[in-house]
Amino acid sequence: MATAAVTAIALVVQLVNNILETPGRGFAPDLDAYGSALQRTVTWSSFFTTQSNMLVLLAAVLLAVLPGRTEQWVSWVRLSGLVGITITFVVNLLVLRPITADLYSGIWVLTDFSLHYLTPAMCVSGWVLFGPRPRMSTKVFKLFLVWPAIWLAYTFARGAIIGWYPYPFLDVTELGYAQVLLATACVLAIGLAVARAFVSLDARLAARPN
Repeated sequence: MATAAVTAIALVVQLVNNILETPGRGFAPDLDAYGSALQRTVTWSSFFTTQSNMLVLLAAVLLAVLPGRTEQWVSWVRLSGLVGITITFVVNLLVLRPITADLYSGIWVLTDFSLHYLTPAMCVSGWVLFGPRPRMSTKVFKLFLVWPAIWLAYTFARGAIIGWYPYPFLDVTELGYAQVLLATACVLAIGLAVARAFVSLDARLAARPN
């Protein structure tokens, strides 16, 4: 439950701080995105980082409460959390970190580190060391695609309405659809490769049933 505790604390602290204080000058240029408490909460929950950490938290809670369950939806939550948090780590480290490092101060530095680095490390290492596995299948791999597809559709639809996008490489207003779709395709390709790797490792690594 250590992963669940760390992730939950970071999410709650960041949400509260997000409602009370603008996270960083580079992330809050649009009042439609960071206006009322409700708007701030919706915007915070629209980040891929937030959603991937929520999935990690949900997977950890399910594992603690229902350790023996092997239904596909449980495996889907686990795989989605693993893949999402891995992409969160990689994209933040290679793409976002160079342009966001100076945006944070105070508690934001701690929550940023936890959600982008500490949770990914604990989630992936915990799965490698303790499982559970084998739990993933080709069908679970295919089901994984549902979440990123819905997230992308939501992100582009909301962005078209309010003129705000959660990440610079998805900003259609600044970059145009051609460049954004290319960046999206690259990230999706990485995501599919990571998902396939986890499914393969799930079958190859030593079994950890509970």
